[in-house]
Amino acid sequence: MLRYVALRLVSTLPVLLGVSVVMFTLIRLIPGDPSHAILLAMVDPGADISRLKEDLATLRAELGLDRPYLTQYLSWLGGIVSGNLGTSMRSGTPVLDEILTRFPATLELAGAGLLVMVLVALPTGIVGAVRHGRAADRVAQIVALAGVSVPGFLVGMLLMYAFAVGLGWFPTYGRDGLAHLVLPGLTLGLGLAGSTSRLLRAGLLEALSQPYIVTAEAKGLPWRVIVLRHALRNALLPVFTNAGLIVSGLLGGAVIVETVFSWPGIGRYIVDSIAGRDYPVIQGFTLTITLLYVVVNLLVDIGYRLLDPRVRVEGMRA
Repeated sequence: MLRYVALRLVSTLPVLLGVSVVMFTLIRLIPGDPSHAILLAMVDPGADISRLKEDLATLRAELGLDRPYLTQYLSWLGGIVSGNLGTSMRSGTPVLDEILTRFPATLELAGAGLLVMVLVALPTGIVGAVRHGRAADRVAQIVALAGVSVPGFLVGMLLMYAFAVGLGWFPTYGRDGLAHLVLPGLTLGLGLAGSTSRLLRAGLLEALSQPYIVTAEAKGLPWRVIVLRHALRNALLPVFTNAGLIVSGLLGGAVIVETVFSWPGIGRYIVDSIAGRDYPVIQGFTLTITLLYVVVNLLVDIGYRLLDPRVRVEGMRA
């Protein structure tokens, strides 16, 4: 197992390096000059900006944007190796400090979304498989299809209109207590619940068709015990394998949800940074998310080996 983990960790280095090259290049292909955006933010509206060319050149030199592409990349990569994600062009604060400051809010929102996903996907997936082809299955499939198809921002606005504007039960923006977390958590969780419910339903249908289910029925076990104790454990394996995509969906969906509900997390911060062409923030955020995604997938693979004896046997033979 330790050898497997070591090999996986070594194999992640080329992935991170490739992502850094692609991301560093694509960001600089985005139209617009970050120094120009920063300079405009420092000037009063309506002021004459035709005389700011010298200031623009000075600012570009201070930000290092006048250096060759390869020099910029190697300088940034050297900082990454030493644990420095760079400094924000707009605020002048270290990117790592900005991310760590906002990460608890994003983690709180992701936890709420994960809870909603489990509470919705688990019963709908089980009901869809147990009541296969019946009315309850059709209703569960419609709910799952709606969760997959409807965009997150639209779900957020509909929930906001119904429960905040119409009923006045919950606030529409900010982070100040549990009430502020309900609507963003529902918006994020419902989007992931659809795909997870469909995956669980398919896995449970396959598990219920296996011979050991017939053996359990022949022993006289109650159907509830057969489904929850025997079939569900095997049906959850594909869902567990999909955990990496679920985590990326939580973080990616949080960008939209945080923007809609003005949630002070990493997602809203990165949207503002993209609008302001803050290269170090975008680069640091992308690399951090990539590293988190790789680590989660490694943990999923290790957990899968521990949960499924067949994988352990195949690994020993290999």
